[in-house]
Amino acid sequence: MNGAQRMDELEQLKAENEALRQKNELLLGELKACRDDICNQIETVTAIKKELRRCEVQLNSLKTENDEFKNKFAKIENNPIGRFLLKIYRLLREWKRRRS
Repeated sequence: MNGAQRMDELEQLKAENEALRQKNELLLGELKACRDDICNQIETVTAIKKELRRCEVQLNSLKTENDEFKNKFAKIENNPIGRFLLKIYRLLREWKRRRS
């Protein structure tokens, strides 16, 4: 090999090296964008989990409250006076609805 061939090979290797460096920078940029997307998704999922836990607590509280009201209503319905008062209440409500 003579000096001119070596210089050509060296220039070719430099060009390949520069192309690989540019490709590496491009891939590194894409990797950083993917990392940012994943971080955003993690934050979103964390916020959703927190909201879900809050909703579960609220749902449990509402279930407990609903059970308490069902028990109170059952006591009223099981009492003859309570049944009579419920009938009066329903009649008054129907009467009011018709007047409106």
